[in-house]
Amino acid sequence: MSFTVKATYGDFDYLNEDVTQQAGGLHWIVLECSSCNDGKGLRIVRQTDSFFNWNGAERKVEIQMIGGNSWTRDPLNGALAFTSATDCEIAATLNGLTKLKILGDFTKAGEGVAIDDIRITGSPTQPSFPVSCQQGCTCSHYPAVKRISCCGNHVTIGGR
Repeated sequence: MSFTVKATYGDFDYLNEDVTQQAGGLHWIVLECSSCNDGKGLRIVRQTDSFFNWNGAERKVEIQMIGGNSWTRDPLNGALAFTSATDCEIAATLNGLTKLKILGDFTKAGEGVAIDDIRITGSPTQPSFPVSCQQGCTCSHYPAVKRISCCGNHVTIGGR
């Protein structure tokens, strides 16, 4: 995933603090799939991490969309902790992508942030679906079936 970001105005000396997010930062990039996880939905989040030191200058952002790599899975329950997103969860979310959100509010005061040239492209060295995910994931409603839309449900069969 890549995009260009630039502040058009604002004071970047007073950045937002992490006061509402559980996973260690502001939700910078959010990917949502409403049909994933057996229809319960799947939300994959990338936190602001080192980008949060951004001063507003134009910047080309390139982020690998692979498991770990600061991508987390929102449990969709405020009582549960975010977990590291897996390759299959990211692939399933991209396959059924219903929302893509990129944070544009970085300061406690007002600012204008322009985001342009958003691209999600495949890697020449890795297929769109990692080989281990190409058959999908075990469905919780029928464990004999594997579908990409079932990824995210963490079904265990026989204690595995």
